[in-house]
Amino acid sequence: MQIQSPWSGENALASVAFADIFGRPDQLLVTREMAMQVPAVAKARHLVCSTLAQAKFVGVHDGQDVAAPRWLTTMGGDVGPRTCMMALADDALFYGWALVHTKRDAAGEIETAARVPKESWTFDAANNVIIGDGYTPSREEVILVCGPFEGLLISGSRTIRGALDLDAQWQARVKNPVPVTELHVNDPSSLYDGEDDEAIAARKALATSYATNRRDSDGGMVTVTPSSIDLRTHGEAAVSLFENGRNAVTLDVARHTGIPASELDASQVSSSLKYSTVEAGRIDLVDAIKNLYGVGFEDAFTMAAAAGTDIRMNFDDALSYRGAMQAPGARPAPTAGTETP
Repeated sequence: MQIQSPWSGENALASVAFADIFGRPDQLLVTREMAMQVPAVAKARHLVCSTLAQAKFVGVHDGQDVAAPRWLTTMGGDVGPRTCMMALADDALFYGWALVHTKRDAAGEIETAARVPKESWTFDAANNVIIGDGYTPSREEVILVCGPFEGLLISGSRTIRGALDLDAQWQARVKNPVPVTELHVNDPSSLYDGEDDEAIAARKALATSYATNRRDSDGGMVTVTPSSIDLRTHGEAAVSLFENGRNAVTLDVARHTGIPASELDASQVSSSLKYSTVEAGRIDLVDAIKNLYGVGFEDAFTMAAAAGTDIRMNFDDALSYRGAMQAPGARPAPTAGTETP
């Protein structure tokens, strides 16, 4: 099966080769495992995948609702259709594509359908779908679902790498919550003064000893310096966990994924106060997921279904469970925010 990808811009392998040759780590693609270490990405993934999994497929024929094809309600085999749908949504979010393998009867109608794990298939240079060690399936054997963009691992790679770097920084501050420290030489006649090899080596040894002691969980709060050395600190001693930067990462993840920032617990610039209910927030979330991610599945499954039948996703069940959490008659909670990610 050959396709023309709407996301077929720069080849991903070329990006990796470019980074290897020219030393541009920011060009390297990130993995799903790396992305899921970012809390905002993990929550966006959980919201997208669980919402799509809760949707029910319905058929539309001549403007009337009809039962969805049986293969949609049994998709995934032993794992179940909702678990299968969650995995397909995961593929579409992170990689920009998802693949379903089908088996058809003698009349050409689909009998069963199951997800092909992303690690088991790829595209070749000619945009052919390749499964396993080189098998090229026919168009009747697979359903290819196109995601809403080239995949978070590509479009959000810089944001994810930045988030991981920021995560490492705040964890380092927790381990060593002191400001920048200067070991100042105040005695010109001391062993540590001067630019000769001996003085440089002495200063380096002293700095290394001090840094090692600071990382010691038992005695890190106490240090001893020679009389010719002053210990000077720069900055505040308060532990900074980079809350603003981490919040900015969450906003960026919301923009990349199309999820309302409030659903990812991001704080936005506050210049006005508006009231919103739990139901309204859930409706906004479901609308965003349906309009951005759901259409790819609807189109792909419609093309695979019997002629004349459109496949649509009903999100009523996805709306119900959180709406029930808001007590009838409860006063809407105020939420601040004017910036739309």
